[in-house]
Amino acid sequence: MDVKEILAELFSYTQFGIKLGLGRIRLLLSALGDPQDRFPSIHVAGTNGKGSTAAMAASILQAAGLRVGLYTSPHLCHFSERIRIDGRPIEGADIARHYLEIKGAWASLGKAGVEEGDPTFFELTTAMAFRHFAERRVDAAVIETGLGGRLDATNVLRPIVSVLTTISRDHEAHLGGSVSAIAREKAGIVKQGVPVVVGSLVSEAEAVVEQAARERGAEVIRLGGEFRAESVKLTAAGGTFDWVRGGTSFSGLAVPLAGVHQVRNAAVAVAAATEAARASGAAFDIGDPAVREGLRRVSWPGRFETLSSEPTVILDGAHNPEGICALVDTLSLLPPSERRTLVFGALADKNAGRMLAAAGPAFDRVVLVRPDSGRAADPRDLADLVPDGPEVIVRDGIDRALAEVLDGAGPRDRIVVTGSLYLVGEARASFRTAGRTAGAPTLPVQ
Repeated sequence: MDVKEILAELFSYTQFGIKLGLGRIRLLLSALGDPQDRFPSIHVAGTNGKGSTAAMAASILQAAGLRVGLYTSPHLCHFSERIRIDGRPIEGADIARHYLEIKGAWASLGKAGVEEGDPTFFELTTAMAFRHFAERRVDAAVIETGLGGRLDATNVLRPIVSVLTTISRDHEAHLGGSVSAIAREKAGIVKQGVPVVVGSLVSEAEAVVEQAARERGAEVIRLGGEFRAESVKLTAAGGTFDWVRGGTSFSGLAVPLAGVHQVRNAAVAVAAATEAARASGAAFDIGDPAVREGLRRVSWPGRFETLSSEPTVILDGAHNPEGICALVDTLSLLPPSERRTLVFGALADKNAGRMLAAAGPAFDRVVLVRPDSGRAADPRDLADLVPDGPEVIVRDGIDRALAEVLDGAGPRDRIVVTGSLYLVGEARASFRTAGRTAGAPTLPVQ
């Protein structure tokens, strides 16, 4: 089988949907020799910001001279983006080899595997990441949860540091209908005696996390408590801040990701990386040069990413109400524009009504599209959810929508694509063709 066939077979496992639980992944990893136990890890969960935080923490560790694995999801343009070492995506040959060996390991389980049921796409991908990192002998790995925490496939880890970025309502059908219920699920990554770095949490979520930490003897290291981000300055291109924890401080840190939420994510990433160094027992050191350089060179596409300047085209992976609010706040940092167009698509299990209510007033026109996912919401169903004011247009797919919007855009117009990371990935992949059609000068796509 070639890599294309391997990926087609791997993606066929998405038909089994989301099946939370640790039984299958534990069986599978045991058959593979428990690769997750062969490298130190930072385990990151949260409603928003966990991918950006994971990317920044990994970049800091790499700047300190470590060989660093990074596992995130979903990908934007290619599956290989999910599994990286020192910023380089896994190669096709390794994808094929790992998949076939993982498939063989599952088959070897026989009756035990049959009783557990077929593994999910995410479980297979997680096993692949753990196996790749162990085989390549990374010095550390930063692992992002997929959904929730307690029953997420990544929660077989025994990390040296756990991280909770933010907690708000999302995936309510799987995690619960209240912030406290969701917090209990996400706090499931807190391990006995393992420090947990916590970002900005509402009081309801913070109480749940602190209780979980007390029960498990885990030190809580809180943004705004044990560490702080001070002297914050924001521009449309990013932000600067001073990071302070006790007698340790890093001044004038620069983050090339826009929005105050990314400054908070960066502060959490610094706390996670420095705490990991402490927890490693001096196996590695994180000092001022690594923190500064790691943040400066972090790249996290699809998060307030500017692809064109005339007109301004921005991609942002906001996929829940909290993320949309952060996007709208960040847009306020930009200079005024002429016509403002929102290209929006969402998955059916998201609260698209609240997302559109938050975004709608910031735009003159809303173009609704269907992300390329079996879980996508029908854009025609979303039309009634757009608040009064902006013009509403429905299109089936991002290619046509983006080409039409760009074709009629003036140099001072602003176009924002958001609502789903799946949609952002599609837009990113198709932008250059659509952009050339419109004659839009583009910035380099990373």
